Amino acid sequence: MPESFFILSKDYLELAIDEITTITRTFDRFAKIKIISNLIVVQSKTNWKKISERATFVKTSGQILRKMSGLFLDEENFQVLKNTQSFVCRVINLSSNQLDVLELEKSMGDMISKFTQAKVNLKNPEIIVYLIFTNTENFFGFSEKNENKRRPKKLKKYPHELDWKLTRVMINLTGLKKGQTVCDPFCGTGTTLLESESMGIKAIGIDFDEWDCPIVDEATMMSSKAGVFFGGDAAFGPKNIIWAVAHGHEAATSIHKFCNKEDLVDRLPPGLNLASQKMGIHEWSYSNDYDASERTLMPHVDLKERFKQLDIEVELGFTLEQTITEVERGLNCDVQTVFSAKLCIECDACIDICPVDCLTITDNGDEEDLRSRLRVPAENMEQDIYVSEDLPQTGRVMVKDEDLCVHCSLCAERCPTGAWDMQKSTILLPHAKDEIDLNQPIKALSN
Repeated sequence: MPESFFILSKDYLELAIDEITTITRTFDRFAKIKIISNLIVVQSKTNWKKISERATFVKTSGQILRKMSGLFLDEENFQVLKNTQSFVCRVINLSSNQLDVLELEKSMGDMISKFTQAKVNLKNPEIIVYLIFTNTENFFGFSEKNENKRRPKKLKKYPHELDWKLTRVMINLTGLKKGQTVCDPFCGTGTTLLESESMGIKAIGIDFDEWDCPIVDEATMMSSKAGVFFGGDAAFGPKNIIWAVAHGHEAATSIHKFCNKEDLVDRLPPGLNLASQKMGIHEWSYSNDYDASERTLMPHVDLKERFKQLDIEVELGFTLEQTITEVERGLNCDVQTVFSAKLCIECDACIDICPVDCLTITDNGDEEDLRSRLRVPAENMEQDIYVSEDLPQTGRVMVKDEDLCVHCSLCAERCPTGAWDMQKSTILLPHAKDEIDLNQPIKALSN
């Protein structure tokens, strides 16, 4: 197999060697590679031009002719110069020896001129003949005139933009061939896209907004590139894990539909089920003890100790007993109060037992007026107040301020007619698996 040589720039030498090795193996995995300092000798069926046009840190490259005698005696090598009109000789000294480079180049040029009709052309030669010296081996080689493709120019706008050379190396290290595709989901100013296209590799980029977040459809989670989906912080900026997981489910549904060539917008609606938690007259399926005591304050390290040890943990944590107490203070937010107006006899038992005064029976009216007439005025306008239908006895309404309610279920325990009940909410969220068979019921996911 023919041998090629590549002289690399000493900038990022290790990276440059890895790049040449990867490119060579991409085209020919059986190629033999020899490394001599910044000289790479490759024995491969792949033409040196094909490797060189992909590489980033190659200064000089060409084909090796091996021995001086073979330069003219070997018919194949002789044909290289036989029909050449012009040439130039170059000596590359990679050895520790001092050489008279100019004299060697002149002598080599005179020798070639005697056996060919070619003339020396220092400015624009058709063929460059190389004599390469190393501490272990010496090589003769040549390279033909090669028009370098112009790289796309890009104005550097931001200081954090990727360096085009390092970007090109990263693409080469992936082992992608011409015609294959690279996707840069966070393409920024497009350095990766431009370098990929200049190498004959298809590039996929995503549109970003002024906050450097990808432009994403909030319903389907699909970006501006069809088939590429985002969710969580990467799509909408910092939120929380709950939102991120929900976005993942939505994206999964979209991916399922996209792969099946279905309309991404056609999605199953979410739902909500309620189930009573009453297990006896005064028994519930959840802890409903109401404790009026104040919250336990978290114990802290003394201030003097903090300054003595700056890396100390400030919060000491709760004891086991304190932890159990605080857990029992939970509001059971998934258990909702459900009121049936037709069963209410307006005995006021629920109002009397409510520990936080969140219930009121009063005449209906405008919201602003109604809020002011509650047992505890509802001044938090961001929280809705819950108003029942007209009560059968007097036509008044039952009003609950959710901002105060602790879901203790005492109202449901005291109610003699069962007008109050505590019911657990079960959220039905359709995901990709639910889209497979629309006739199958959606499995409930409890909060």
